[in-house]
Amino acid sequence: MDTKSGGLTMENVAQLENGPHLKRQRNSTTTRTSMSTDPNVVASIRRMSRIEMPAVSGGRRLSTFSRASISLRQGSLRTDNYQQYSAQLKKQNTYKLRPEADETFNSSQIKKIMEGVLENYLQAETYDATMCSHLCQSLSDIIKTRVKDLNLPRYKIVCLVTIGQNNQQGLKISSRCLWDTETDNYACATYTNPSLFAVATVYGTYFE
Repeated sequence: MDTKSGGLTMENVAQLENGPHLKRQRNSTTTRTSMSTDPNVVASIRRMSRIEMPAVSGGRRLSTFSRASISLRQGSLRTDNYQQYSAQLKKQNTYKLRPEADETFNSSQIKKIMEGVLENYLQAETYDATMCSHLCQSLSDIIKTRVKDLNLPRYKIVCLVTIGQNNQQGLKISSRCLWDTETDNYACATYTNPSLFAVATVYGTYFE
């Protein structure tokens, strides 16, 4: 073109094409193009987008990365609070309906325990209504504890102790229970001295 007519010459066009603002645009375009075509960059961008993508409910499937992070958080929670949760766990039922042969309620063995407790605690006592009412509770707890020390699995232990004044009178104590005669049983022991008498009874019922 002619410079006299006010147009652009070839030199002006070349200067404009090589200007600094056009170089920056070309550089940015080249950078974006190289980033979009580089497979490593594309893979990293996809991973970042999958990490930052929020979980959406309503049937949309979570990404593999987000599901892994959720499972890791849950796993750390179970690890940190393992002792707290394990303390609350209960054992499952074994569905045993009968005790083993060596785990049954042995009446003769329990009777010896009761006779020893009554003799040790009552041989030097005299009858007093107030004192004997508290003594009945104490002896019941002692006998029940010693019977439980035999470690009879699944047996519920009930102990009753009766203490009265000994005036050479006649006395009958009876009980009636509804239970399984093959697994449940009882034991009874008595003790007397010149001032008082005592009757102790222990019931053992098998809990299925």
